[in-house]
Parts: sequence; structure tokens; C-alpha cells
Amino acid sequence: MPKPVIQVGGLKKYFYQYKKPPGLKGIFTSLFKRQYFTVKAVDDISFTVNPGEIIGFIGPNGAGKTTTIKILSGILHPTQGEVKVLGYTPYQRETAYLKQIALVMGQKMQQLLLDLPAMDALLLNKDIYEISDNDFKRLLSELGGILNVYKFLHIQVRRLSLGQRMRLELLASLIHNPKVIFLDEPTIGLDVTTQQQVRDFFKDYNRRFGTTIILTSHYMEDVQQLSKRIIFINHGRLFFDGSLDDFVKRHAPYKLIKVIFTTKMDKGRVCQLSIKGSSWQKSTDYIWILKTPRNQTADSLNQIFRSWADNIRDIDISEITLSDIVTQIINDDADNS
Repeated sequence: MPKPVIQVGGLKKYFYQYKKPPGLKGIFTSLFKRQYFTVKAVDDISFTVNPGEIIGFIGPNGAGKTTTIKILSGILHPTQGEVKVLGYTPYQRETAYLKQIALVMGQKMQQLLLDLPAMDALLLNKDIYEISDNDFKRLLSELGGILNVYKFLHIQVRRLSLGQRMRLELLASLIHNPKVIFLDEPTIGLDVTTQQQVRDFFKDYNRRFGTTIILTSHYMEDVQQLSKRIIFINHGRLFFDGSLDDFVKRHAPYKLIKVIFTTKMDKGRVCQLSIKGSSWQKSTDYIWILKTPRNQTADSLNQIFRSWADNIRDIDISEITLSDIVTQIINDDADNS
């Protein structure tokens, strides 16, 4: 069994903030007496990550995802708990540790300067990370080829599109070939085509280099395409840690059967076919969707064919999307709070 790359035990991060009453009176009152309260951004979570894993780190806004990423990358100091990444304590920010990680935050240029070509930033990083000439040329060739950015290397960054800048930002962030990558919303604000290019890049990068990747994203397509395992946190606490398949089966124990009819079907006619534990939903007059328990999928299909065999144009069976599952969990939590 390989030694975990990331070990998190009993991690807590609390922020202390104060309330200011409204108006002029509130301003003067807060000068002499402030009312403080505690925000539990991360509240006692534990997990481990093995070498080469791509982990989807998900949850609603304010769940503590970005705070955890900042602690793992050494930007924030934890309030309590133990954190080890590659055997290092991140907040100590040892040079040897920082040379082995990368933090990529969507739409935030941390490596590039608008008024300079990307090649200048790459050469600067070469010196900062003490990359040899041979390694620099090799990595520039490999990564530049995957990202298809050679023709942009010597163009002023501000003259490039957002997608071109993002690809060059990735190149500059990874030119030192890190062992661990922290991705915080890497595809936010990008068009559909560029989003897919970024996903394909990290799939290929992980396959080539065996790099461990922690991904936070509100685009569930990112998580579904890249991660086999997810960690779901809510209100700073661990809600789920396991495989994506198990998460879907546990929180969406049903499938969707879309039936496309050759003629219009009204609600009364469709609902005559009552299947235990299932419910019909109208899409159009010709398309109805049956939400049915996954263990009754075959039986549901048989009943549909027996009832309307001559009136069916097509049938499609699909899983509930990860986005829908996450939305439902968040809504259920809001209803219960």
C-alpha cells in the first residue's frame, strides 16, 4: 500500500469576525466595544490522498473547500489539526515543499504579467525553481505541445484571449513539474470548448506524470470527467468520502427513462401506467420521463413496452446528473436547517 501523499487529521480553521450595528451610532459603538463571533470555515475533517489520485473536492458555496485548499498549499495556518503534504507541514512553507506543489486558481493570473510575453514568466520560473536547461526544454516541449501554446509564447499577454491566457497560465504554473496540484475552479469563466481542453489536459497530465490532483469546482462536469473519488464537505464538515459511483448510487438510487412517443400523450394516459416507487414527468407532449428506482429499471422498461410498444419512437436511459444530486443535497440541507 503506497504511503499517502496528503494526510489530514482533525483539521479545523476558525475565523473571528465582528458585527457592527448599522448607522452612525453603530460606528461609535464599535470603536469602544465590538461584538465578535466565530465562523467555522473548516470544522474537524480528516482524509488521506494516495499518489496519482485525482480527488473531486466539492460542496456548496461557503462549505470550506477553498479554505482547505489554502491550508494544504500553505497559504493559511490551521486553527487545529494535523496536515501533511509530501511529508511536509504546509504552513511552514519550506522551499523544498513549495518546489513540489502548484496552486492554480481559475481566472486569476498568478504567473503571467499582462505587459510581458509568457516566455518571460517561464524563464523567471525556471530560475526561481532552479530548473536545469535540459529539464526546462523537455517540459516546455511536452507541456507546450499538449496545451498547443507555442505560437503564443512571445506575444504580449494582454493581447491574448482568456482561453489562451489560461493555457499559458497552466504552462507557467506547471513548468517545474509539481508532484501535487491544487486546482481551484480551473474552468470558471471559460467557454465550453476551452473548458473541455483544460479537462483533457489534466487527464493527460495525470496519466503522463502520475501527479496527485485536488480539484474544487462548481462545474460538476469537471468532477465527473476527472475524478473517480470525491470528498463532499458542507458547513466545514465531511459529508462523504468515497468513489463517485458510490456517491451517485447512495444519493440518487433511481434512473431516468425518457420515452419518446410517436403521438401526443396527455397526463391522464401516461399516468395510467403506475409503477411502484416511480413517477412521471412531462418534457413535451411527445416526451415523458419516468424516474424509477435503479433496481426496477428492467421491470419498468418491460411494462412500458407492454403498454405502448406500437407508440414508441425511442427510449433513453440515463443517470441523475451529479449536478442535480449536489443541488438536491444542498436544498435538503437548507430545508432542514
